[in-house]
Amino acid sequence: MRERHRSLQRLLRVKAQLHQIDEAKLGEIQRRRILVEEEKRALLRMLGDVEKNDSFILGLACRHLIQSERREIDLAAEESAQKAQLLQRSAQKKTLEKIVKETAVSIAREDEKLQLLDIGESLAARASSSLP
Repeated sequence: MRERHRSLQRLLRVKAQLHQIDEAKLGEIQRRRILVEEEKRALLRMLGDVEKNDSFILGLACRHLIQSERREIDLAAEESAQKAQLLQRSAQKKTLEKIVKETAVSIAREDEKLQLLDIGESLAARASSSLP
């Protein structure tokens, strides 16, 4: 039982690390998505100033805007998938935490039973030796 508990604790540490990695990945995806959105806003501002820019630059800006839109859609899908994975790992981690806690309680009960048995045996040994 104790070996199982140690194994479960190791597994829980691994799950916690994977959870942290998933959170970091999600943060990175969100950071990249914000950058793409800012880039897109800058391009839209540039397109709004038709008088200041020539048609070649505006054409390039339009193409770049389309690419930014595609990247934003890809990042949104990637963010959604990462959130789903994060939720799944969170659920696994919570379940494992519950199992580790239950195992620790079982070990504590076993220890208490052994202590009570030791106390009972020592009391029984004293009682039989004091009768002669």
